[in-house]
This record gives sequence, C-alpha cells and structure tokens, in this order.
Amino acid sequence: MTHPPSGSSGLPALLAFLCIMACATASAQTYPTRPVRIIVPSTAGGTTDAIARAISQELSGRLGQPVLIENRAGAGAQIGIDATGKANADGYTLLVVSNSILPVLKKVPPYDPARDFTPIALIARSPIVYVVPTALPAASLTALITQAKARPNAIRYGSAGVGSALHLAVEMLASAAGVEMLHVPYKGGSPMMLAVVAGEVEMVPTSPDFARRYMDSKQLRSLAQTGSKRHALLPEVPTTAELGLPEVDVLSWFGLFGPPQLPSEIAHKLSVDVAAVVDLPAVRQRLAVVGAESAPTTPESFTRYVADENSRWTRVVQAARIPLQD
Repeated sequence: MTHPPSGSSGLPALLAFLCIMACATASAQTYPTRPVRIIVPSTAGGTTDAIARAISQELSGRLGQPVLIENRAGAGAQIGIDATGKANADGYTLLVVSNSILPVLKKVPPYDPARDFTPIALIARSPIVYVVPTALPAASLTALITQAKARPNAIRYGSAGVGSALHLAVEMLASAAGVEMLHVPYKGGSPMMLAVVAGEVEMVPTSPDFARRYMDSKQLRSLAQTGSKRHALLPEVPTTAELGLPEVDVLSWFGLFGPPQLPSEIAHKLSVDVAAVVDLPAVRQRLAVVGAESAPTTPESFTRYVADENSRWTRVVQAARIPLQD
C-alpha cells in the first residue's frame, strides 16, 4: 500500500491534488454556465455542417445554454481542427468533424487525433457516393474505370480537401480498380458540388443526400455507393461490393471532439447528451435527410474507434502509394 510522503513537504502536494479534483468535479456539475461554441471545419451547407446543426438546437436544450455553430473552413479542415486543439479545455469550444481529422497524408503527422484531442462521441455515419455529370459518356462505374485505364489522369475528381474522407474514398477506389485519376481539392462539399456541375471535374464523391438532390434535378448521375448495402435514399444505385469491388468499403463518419485534456466528467456529460439527442425522432429524421444514421458512443469507445480508423487509413495510404504532404 502506498502512503503519501511524510512530513510537511507532502501535505501541500496532497492538498493541491485534492483541490484540483474538487474543482474539476464542481466544474462538471455546473457546466455549462455560458454559450458553447461548436467549430465546423468546413463551409456552411455541407454534410458536416448539416449534422452539427441537426444536433445543436436539441443539445442547447439539454445543456441549458446556446450552442453556436462557427464555420472555419480551409486547408482541408485543418484551420478549424487546429483552432479546437489550441482552445481552452473547459468544454466551451468543441468540434464536429468528419474523418478529415485523420492526418494520414502528412509526412510528419501534426497530431494524433485520439491522443491530442478529446474524442467525445461518434454522432453518425454515412456511405459515400461517386457521381458524375449526366453529360459524361461514362454511364456506369465500369465504364468510368475503363476510360480511366485508357487515359491515366485524364479523369479529374474533386474532393472537400486534401486528406478528407472524400479524397481518400476516391484514392481507395482508384487503387482497387488499378487506375490513376487527377485530384482537384476544394474548400468543402458545397464548392466541390458546384465544380462538378460546372464541368470543372469529371467526378466527385459525395453524400447520399447530395447525390439524390442532383440526380433528381438531372444534373448528375450516381455510379456507385460504398459498402455492401444500398442506402434508403439511393435504392437504384449499386454498391461497390455489387460491382466487384468489396474492398472499397468506406464510410464518412462524423464525431464530436474537444481540446486535449478536456475533463472526463465534461466529456461524459456531453456524450450522454449527444446520445439522447440523436435518439430523438426529429433528429434521426434530420440526419436521414442528409443520408446519415446515428451511431452514438462513449468517449472511451469513440477513442478506440478513432485510433482504429487512423491505423486503417494509414495502411490504405501506404498500399495505394498516395504521395504524402509536407
């Protein structure tokens, strides 16, 4: 059994420790006492933004304080991510982000997402859909792959930024199909979609709701969706597994993070509140509209999930020989 140090030198340290623990507990019990800011590291109107707004109003009601959304796009989501990492660990600055928090394309990763942030809760997951302009001759994924094999790098594809889930989803497809395509990154999902409609690129990966919207307007055609099960919004679109590419099994996921060393009491409170919010029928419906399904977790299980995803995507980047960024 370990005892505190004897003598007067051990008493101040013990008192300081007890004071810190008492303050942390009191802080969690009273949190929050002012508005909470959620940073979204992408432009307004995209899927990540829509998911953050889907939970913000109900989360505000549970917290008893306004929950404000702040869009900070740029640098492949790194501007908003970095701002969160530098914020005070008091629960008043949070982050809703997609897989783009994984720094798997950096030669020297600037952070470990599971260690240098506080994973709080997985909010939702969604398949990725590969779409092309209706004017493009390729009417199927097989036809597009054939065209890409005949003319390496002639097919340009857009993404929501370097290292984003959408970027890596196309690189995974290209690797599995044995083709080379030219990457054109944009500052978010909305400008990416405008680019493919305008013909700046031949293909983009997107969410089921955006795919459905542009299919209905006859502007885009969906070639395939990732995974093994067709999404309810896209029952007519084949899966990559159906098309002979079962290894292209990638989902966009969206989670709530805090700065590093966020008190565990606050992280657990937020995770419980998020789980309650995403279980509300109205919120489930709002998530379904953007093609996402709720998937709440505890901070501990979400931390393990993020670490596993980081390892998985690092292997994908290595296998596909995707050039690393400085």
